[in-house]
Amino acid sequence: MSDIIEKFKQQDQAARIACQYNSVPDSVPRIALCLKAMRKDAVTVDLKKNPGSIKAHYSNLQTCGSVWACPVCASKISEVRKNEVDELLQKTESKHHVFITYTVPHYSHQSCKIVKDLLMSSRRKMKAQKKLKSQPDFMPYSELMKYYKYDGSVTTVEVTYGVNGWHVHAHELLIFDDEIPELEQQKFHTIIQTNWERALRKNKVEIHNYQAFKKRAVITEFLTETGKNRYSDYLAKIEKAQDTDNAWGIACELSKSHLKKSDHTEKESKNITPFGMLAAMAQDHSLYDEWSYIFAEYMQTFKGARFLFFSKGLKKKYGISEISDQEIMQESDILASLYGFFEKSEWEKIKAKKLRAWVLDNSDFEFSELLNRLRPQIYNNR
Repeated sequence: MSDIIEKFKQQDQAARIACQYNSVPDSVPRIALCLKAMRKDAVTVDLKKNPGSIKAHYSNLQTCGSVWACPVCASKISEVRKNEVDELLQKTESKHHVFITYTVPHYSHQSCKIVKDLLMSSRRKMKAQKKLKSQPDFMPYSELMKYYKYDGSVTTVEVTYGVNGWHVHAHELLIFDDEIPELEQQKFHTIIQTNWERALRKNKVEIHNYQAFKKRAVITEFLTETGKNRYSDYLAKIEKAQDTDNAWGIACELSKSHLKKSDHTEKESKNITPFGMLAAMAQDHSLYDEWSYIFAEYMQTFKGARFLFFSKGLKKKYGISEISDQEIMQESDILASLYGFFEKSEWEKIKAKKLRAWVLDNSDFEFSELLNRLRPQIYNNR
């Protein structure tokens, strides 16, 4: 099954779940209209191709722009965000980078919202800690950043689900003017870990297994040029992005972690990503009752949330343009050329026959040939 067809099948699953668990009466969730409903001012559904692209994309259709819930929109948005991180890494090549993952202890009785809120509020508390007269050896996070001349950061949040409930964790790429010598790296990690533990305890986070917490709560990678390559290789072995065959590097981990796929369908085996849930349901419809309410909980928790954070002023400092998720979804038409179009009546038949993805997947043919292959399918009454 092609990536295009797979993404649209997953989008259909997400739309079905959004409608079933919709909390707003007499309304249609945006994802249920995404790449289905025509824009109000549209007369036709256009197919366009960007320069150098083999496959076409739709134009004149509504999009939801949900990077958390919609695999189709997420693929486009995260690709732009990945390019932003790549650009930042190139422009800060002479500086020093540290990649940190923060995890909060989590348990099966906790909701997705509780775990997410604990993670985010604990991060705020960690960064706001002050020097303590009672503990003169304690170095607050802010002082550590100042000491190594912190330049900025990029942060994202990743979500999985397993036997211990929701696992919500943050990845953060820190940029420093000064190098952290190898002899000081363990000390740096310990200071970060101490700050994180203090913030969690201040936030009244449950820590049942302290040894497991010490091992997993903070993971620190110091990215020398060699280290960057090593880290990228390591990530590439774990998983690849849903929409690319390229090795999974730092930029992908920050911008595409939510696109990771899970091939398993059993909750007991290991953690599964939300998009992995959609893939499982699309492949085996009997799993819908098992996974749909879990995905709905996740979708409602992250609705409207940003998934990639550049620290204040960082983009402007390095000349990286500001663009919203919705603008990303619309921008793809700027340099695109018209490949073909469908009248409204034809589009309604394409939707009814569930051929939206098929059209894009076969858009490497001449449009006349695509129509020859398509029309027998949309006018077949079976």
